[in-house]
Amino acid sequence: TGHYRRNINGRRDGLNAIISDGGVIYGFWLEGVGSRNATTRFKGYASFRRTAQAIARQDAPRILQVYAGLAARELGGA
Repeated sequence: TGHYRRNINGRRDGLNAIISDGGVIYGFWLEGVGSRNATTRFKGYASFRRTAQAIARQDAPRILQVYAGLAARELGGA
């Protein structure tokens, strides 16, 4: 919540979608991939990893259909 949540943003760059935490210094620790996670009991929330897995598992075909259609139109196809 708060400062960290305000810094999470997404943008589209061509056919790529990028989600970022805006470089918040403690983002690695919150995600659980920082060096300090090994020395503390807090193992991280893994928000970005879990989101990527959910998209791959459930939403990838639907997202691909939408963006494949957009890409085809941009390239002069269908």
